[in-house]
Amino acid sequence: MLKLMSYGYWRKGQVRAIFDRFPDSTVTFRPIASFYFVYMIDWSERDLYVTREDLAQMETLMNDELGLGDAYRKRKRFY
Repeated sequence: MLKLMSYGYWRKGQVRAIFDRFPDSTVTFRPIASFYFVYMIDWSERDLYVTREDLAQMETLMNDELGLGDAYRKRKRFY
């Protein structure tokens, strides 16, 4: 299971995070509506490839960490 190692707030409400399976890559989240979604990954070739499932786990972990997890899981999905 993926684990959130560290995160910090960045400019314009964005959050940057590091995850244990991708320690050399920085994931940037942006707020959309009331939740945070992956906006960009500064991916390092030293890390594994990021899959769609990894992205979903990252979003869930980040929203849980920020206290938005329940609402994030109840949101209307478009995919």
